[in-house]
Amino acid sequence: MNDLTFAIRQLRNNPVFALVAVLTLALGIGANTAIFSVVNAVLLRPLPYPESDQLVQICRQGREQESAEAIQTDWLGGRELEVLGRESQVLSHLTAYAVAEMKMTGGENAQQVHGGLVTASFLPMLGACPVLGRSVLPEEDQPGAAPAAILSHASWQRWFQGRIEAVGQTVTLNRRTFTVVGVLPASFRFVEDLDVYVSLAANEEHAAEGMEFYRKALGRLKAGVSLAQAQAALDGVYQRTRGVGEESRLVLAGFQGQVVRRVKLKLLVFLGAVTLVLLIACANVANLLLVRVAVRRKEMAVRLALGAGRRRLIRQLLTESVVLALLGAGGGVVLAGWLRGALGTFAAGGVHLQPVCLDAWVLGFTLVMAIAAGVLSGLAPALATSQVSCVEDLKEGAGSVTGGRRAHRWRSVLVVAEVAVAMVLLCGAGVLHHSFVRLKAVDLGYK
Repeated sequence: MNDLTFAIRQLRNNPVFALVAVLTLALGIGANTAIFSVVNAVLLRPLPYPESDQLVQICRQGREQESAEAIQTDWLGGRELEVLGRESQVLSHLTAYAVAEMKMTGGENAQQVHGGLVTASFLPMLGACPVLGRSVLPEEDQPGAAPAAILSHASWQRWFQGRIEAVGQTVTLNRRTFTVVGVLPASFRFVEDLDVYVSLAANEEHAAEGMEFYRKALGRLKAGVSLAQAQAALDGVYQRTRGVGEESRLVLAGFQGQVVRRVKLKLLVFLGAVTLVLLIACANVANLLLVRVAVRRKEMAVRLALGAGRRRLIRQLLTESVVLALLGAGGGVVLAGWLRGALGTFAAGGVHLQPVCLDAWVLGFTLVMAIAAGVLSGLAPALATSQVSCVEDLKEGAGSVTGGRRAHRWRSVLVVAEVAVAMVLLCGAGVLHHSFVRLKAVDLGYK
């Protein structure tokens, strides 16, 4: 407590130095907190569905593709889903969905809506219970059944202004009339940002024309069944039922891994980049603290002469740097709260199944990051006190800003490290910009 009180008094006596150091650390800690809040929401927290770790995605994969992580959009046909549902002993539930752009007409202006064609078991398996009306009934999930639609909460607000009378009304999608049978809660989120959910089987127009209608399949593993066991059982089922000459196989992959795989690397790169920014901030603050130690050499020499040990001086300087970092963390949390909305939308690539918020895990991460930054910033200045000579510094007065050759070497090392890290960031940003420009210049073959 004495060290803490003295550290606060030192910072209060030097407000300009304290303000510059706190703002520098706040920038680095705030950027890390903002990115980690996105990483926490997208990569670390489980999907917002009951027992989400048991959810798996089922895809067809060519024999040349060896890794389940490389699953492509080669989705299943109706025959394969029927076989899986009938013969698989490792899945407690199986459902399917397809995503389609639909044209909504009937109002003042036609508009494009993002629609989901789902089986009757889709929403119940994900734990989605309509706040108004009901879900799609099994009998409505048959070819030729009356078209039923379930609205997302946002669509309900946008199309019907949140009126309860929306249930039972009709909407026209792709020139077909659908009866609204339910409205989903605002808390329900799916991988695709869908406006409306309609019966899949009742809308298989392609099947009526003799064409295969492909679906994305989701399953839930039975309790106690591992992914490897389920894959082995699935291979056996598919071997017995696949057509002659087919070289593909069905592959199971964890649903969460499939949801985040396209943004995982980007998020980790962003987290690494902001960590380097924090290291640059720590180097800047360490240089400032080294200059202060050089100015305070006489003070250190007097304290040594009065009986203070070097460990005591090191502890005091580390306490001062940690206090600076904790103040910077407070500013960083404010900055992260301001940045997380825009930064989260950009960094997460549209994957927002969990809200991006500054919860206890993010604040705990910020606290650990602040303590680590404080120790890292204060380490070089604290070690520099081991060079203080009680007799020599009292004779010289130790009032110079340079603090001698040894302090100058410390500052030079920090400057070199800071420039090196900055160059890594600069080169990475240059490569990223060059790649982005080249991608924008790709001729897609249409205007």
